Amino acid sequence: MTNKKLIVIFTCVFFAFIILAIILSNIQPDERIAVVTVDGKVYKEVDLSVDDTFVVETSKGTNEVRIKDNAIYVEEASCPDKLCVRHGKLNNKYDSIVCLPNKVVIEYKTAPDIDAVVGR
Repeated sequence: MTNKKLIVIFTCVFFAFIILAIILSNIQPDERIAVVTVDGKVYKEVDLSVDDTFVVETSKGTNEVRIKDNAIYVEEASCPDKLCVRHGKLNNKYDSIVCLPNKVVIEYKTAPDIDAVVGR
């Protein structure tokens, strides 16, 4: 390869990494709030900037939820498969932690998406 081709390839890769870093770090303030739902109903809204631990008790079992370093995750659960525990921290606004046996869902609170603009 010639030097020109290497420079062009390196430049493209560099800018791709920059754009990816901007996209991944672009979490809006309203996404620093997580919503815990049980059986489809809001159980609790939590601010991820405040470290905390709480237990979500349902008729099916319990989930111990921890907030630490602006992240939320399930630390312990009574469900048999422990998929919610193994999921780890929420990664982005499109991610969610789900415990099907206990009917618990944890996700970021986000503004509703606009599908269309209606007007005359």
